[in-house]
Amino acid sequence: MEQNQGTSHDAEGVFGQSSHSQPTPQPATLPSEDVDLGHYIYRPLDASNKEIRLVTVLPGERDSPIQVTLQHVSLNPPAPQTFPTVKSLKEVQATLPEGWFAYQTLRDRIMFRKRIGPQSDWVSTWVHPNPQVSQTEYDITMHPPPSREGIPDFEALSYAWGSLDMTAAVVVHENFDELTGTQPLPSIQSGRRVLRVGENLHEALLYLRLPNEPRVIWIDALCINQDDPKERGHQVKRMAHIYSCARKVVAWIGPEYDNAAKAIEGLAHIGNKVELLDDTWFAPSPGASEPSWYLPQVSLPFDTAFWATEISTLH
Repeated sequence: MEQNQGTSHDAEGVFGQSSHSQPTPQPATLPSEDVDLGHYIYRPLDASNKEIRLVTVLPGERDSPIQVTLQHVSLNPPAPQTFPTVKSLKEVQATLPEGWFAYQTLRDRIMFRKRIGPQSDWVSTWVHPNPQVSQTEYDITMHPPPSREGIPDFEALSYAWGSLDMTAAVVVHENFDELTGTQPLPSIQSGRRVLRVGENLHEALLYLRLPNEPRVIWIDALCINQDDPKERGHQVKRMAHIYSCARKVVAWIGPEYDNAAKAIEGLAHIGNKVELLDDTWFAPSPGASEPSWYLPQVSLPFDTAFWATEISTLH
């Protein structure tokens, strides 16, 4: 199951599926001509050029051997960004009519609330109660994301290493260092070597690989020469920067069994009705159909009726 991390780079995520009708893929057996391939030898990274490696996972069928290329790219600190000019929470609060309050969520959106009625009910909205205040002045979502100019286009993978026994094989095509989506796929003449990886990573690659196009991912076990302590130490220090530069961070939590995807969708459905404010307080999301779910004394509907009715409407 592939789950997109909550980043500002990309909100899209998909699930790798395995159910009773679609059995879990088994580790692919290398073709006989690949069994005796030599071990892949890493080229040193150029630290002065801020190099990292990226893996291009070549397209293939679910149970075919994993084939990749490794490329060196420069990943310099991004150029200074011109971030959207929006009012601070304090500035927004100074513009509010009497009785209104402003709060900032963990997603940096400003939410407006007002107490109404004798039961101390609240109304919540993303829109400033004074229509004379433009939404672009305070709403970060009204502005385009920072530019990715000069940053390589890649995803980053987060996963559990599991056993340190490197028993699964990945075929590396050596002579396709500049592979792009428009170039032909490697042939037997491309120069092939083998890298050993853990079963957890190999299983993830079987699901993450696309059937018809390459997929460029940063994966620590493949992009860092694990046999070079100096390189490993240097690259580990850069991991936070690498993840922050990725277009999307994918968290692999394993193959889907039974109703796992439905459970994840259900939790997201519940989460979309609640906002966590930056001072650790909870509040209902504006327009939430269940505005009481944020209250700690309210029991969430984790029962058969909920999963059979409400979540089924998401499909």
